[in-house]
Amino acid sequence: MGAIFHMRHYGQATGLDRHDYAQWVLPLQGELQFEMEGRGGRLDLLQGAFVAAGEAHDQMAEGPNGFVIVDCGPGVLLCAAVEAMPGQAWSVARMAAFVGISESRLHAVFRREFGLSPQAWLSASRLRWAKHQLRVSQASISDIALAAGYSEQSALTRALRRECGQTPAAWRRATPNAAEANRQ
Repeated sequence: MGAIFHMRHYGQATGLDRHDYAQWVLPLQGELQFEMEGRGGRLDLLQGAFVAAGEAHDQMAEGPNGFVIVDCGPGVLLCAAVEAMPGQAWSVARMAAFVGISESRLHAVFRREFGLSPQAWLSASRLRWAKHQLRVSQASISDIALAAGYSEQSALTRALRRECGQTPAAWRRATPNAAEANRQ
């Protein structure tokens, strides 16, 4: 499941709800009395909420109200975390624990959503991130390789050669960077 957006209006409390996906609750109008795992609070234009997968929650509103609800399957949150920190040690066990599912379920989700294993997706994500950094950053190729999660620059070189037939230096030279594009 990717991210699914809903527009909702609330009335009286309907009882505790729990689902196997995470959810963002973003107020657009009105206030929402919100209870999550026994803790109460109020959501308004300045205060939204994140509901982790499996957390019990209930809500109630009076008067005109409207909320954007973003349902996020496990893949969405994990992908965002990996893309923000590609150099972290993202083992399959760590990725599964991050989203609160088993390793076998993680494999099934990645096969369904991306047609890849989690490790193959991770490798592609790291290379995509490194290629972007080569394009927009002045950081050294070695620093980019390490930040992307490669053990050394030569590992990035092998991966980029395999995918694009170029070394990182050649990729950087052949690809106009954002700073140059903005000057033109």
